[in-house]
Amino acid sequence: MIKPIRVWDVQTGEEAWHIDNAHTDQIWSLMFSADDKWLASASFDKTAKIWDTTTHSTSRQDTATQSGCVRRSRSMRMEQNSS
Repeated sequence: MIKPIRVWDVQTGEEAWHIDNAHTDQIWSLMFSADDKWLASASFDKTAKIWDTTTHSTSRQDTATQSGCVRRSRSMRMEQNSS
């Protein structure tokens, strides 16, 4: 089953944007970059993806483990935190 990512505007309560075909299993972790230009997601489908928040397209995809979460790094490379 395809799992979407939905981003909500906290001031209006309205959906700001979404990515329909983000992952094929439950998403367990999301993290925005400090400048909000990128969104990293990790899923039980064993993928971690970095999304461009303007175009909502995948900028990078990598294999992920099911025991970690995405976290921000200074170089914006995809990392996993196993704690």
